[in-house]
Amino acid sequence: MVAYALSADGLPICDGRGRNLIEIGGNVWDIDGHRIWHFYPLRGEPLLGGEANAPGAAIAQPPLIARIQFLMSISGARPFAAAGGASRLAMTPARASRDPIDYTTKTGSSLCDHATKSLFMDNKDACDLKSDGQMNFWDAIDRRGRECGWEIFTINNTAGDAKNLLTEHGDLTIQNILDHATAVLQATPITRNAQEEGQLFACINNSMTQGAIDVLNLRQDKFLVPAPVDEHSGTCFLRVIVAKAQVDARATTNLLLGQLTSGLPDIMAKEGGNVSWPRKKGMQII
Repeated sequence: MVAYALSADGLPICDGRGRNLIEIGGNVWDIDGHRIWHFYPLRGEPLLGGEANAPGAAIAQPPLIARIQFLMSISGARPFAAAGGASRLAMTPARASRDPIDYTTKTGSSLCDHATKSLFMDNKDACDLKSDGQMNFWDAIDRRGRECGWEIFTINNTAGDAKNLLTEHGDLTIQNILDHATAVLQATPITRNAQEEGQLFACINNSMTQGAIDVLNLRQDKFLVPAPVDEHSGTCFLRVIVAKAQVDARATTNLLLGQLTSGLPDIMAKEGGNVSWPRKKGMQII
């Protein structure tokens, strides 16, 4: 652990070259390992320690804003990897920047924890792939995406037209999304979109029942981007869920239709095709 030297007012101290000083066992050193021999304890100012300063002269310190920014960076208050980048007002912390999130900071780790936690407070509401729960699942994905600033849902289809995966998934094939996710996850250095692919996958995985996960793992080749990437894609995972829910919905429809009409041939044969039904007053057969 590194303890930076701070003045009496809690601001970092720099040597004559503008390098932040380090405090070890009560002694103050510069980052090159040179001890600061004279230190004024009341004002917290080094008196000797830089070539630009005459013996006994106080070392000029950086502007207040620079010292505060340094404190923010070492305290983990800056969660985005591009330190010093322009900040902006936002509705949620994750939307304040499109820079990659620095997961080594406390704030960055908290952003990841929020993004990847289950969509549902109660485990009994977890997604089981049944069609009757799909609307709630998709609404929850949309809300989480807004909170976390996810910008990974716009993907080009086979014709090259941009489509929104959440609202226009019928126009996107699994291969469309796999190609898009592969390009995103292969980018070097890592981008915010790549991080969001991982966040979305973890979020969905934490929001599914174990039975649903077992079923989806049978299609893992459709959402695990192969080597050299070897990472799970959240958008591909979402598209596989869509396909599975649609198949189940069609299967249920066909089952109900079959049950409804299974006895019809026997009834027609028994009645000689002369099947009547109650008619409302005023109805006409055309």
